[in-house]
Amino acid sequence: MKKVILLTGASSGIGYQTAESLTKEGHVVYGAARRTEKMETLKQF
Repeated sequence: MKKVILLTGASSGIGYQTAESLTKEGHVVYGAARRTEKMETLKQF
């Protein structure tokens, strides 16, 4: 079942890896972070 997930701290570290993993599993992930420039890399997923 596809889930929609809001993830905080998604620009680096555990948050980034979690966002990547959940996206690859087919879930829709919305990420929030203080450093918006680093969030650009999440768009590739």
